[in-house]
Amino acid sequence: MKRIGRRTKMNQKGNRDGDKVIAADGVTSCELRLPGCLGSYMLQRAHRRKRRFCDQSELAVFAILCGHCHTQIEFLSPGEMFDSVNDAILRRTVRDDLPLTKTKEPNE
Repeated sequence: MKRIGRRTKMNQKGNRDGDKVIAADGVTSCELRLPGCLGSYMLQRAHRRKRRFCDQSELAVFAILCGHCHTQIEFLSPGEMFDSVNDAILRRTVRDDLPLTKTKEPNE
């Protein structure tokens, strides 16, 4: 059996750290609420950039979206996706322990 790799370990740590923030903030339904939103059904983590472009510090920063809203943001440009998810996170709360920014980050 193969051992887990560096990226998997990094993702697991990001998930653990992010889950603590979500639990502390009490998020139980979709944070974006686009037309057709499923509310609290099929909740998923949505990062500001595609997960493959996220580094360790970004993995713990995500919004909780329903399956429909998460699919919709996948079709946005990288800048629009970043802004949409970042705005959802900022609406939730302004926290000193999260690296939030209002500027667009280019997708590599």
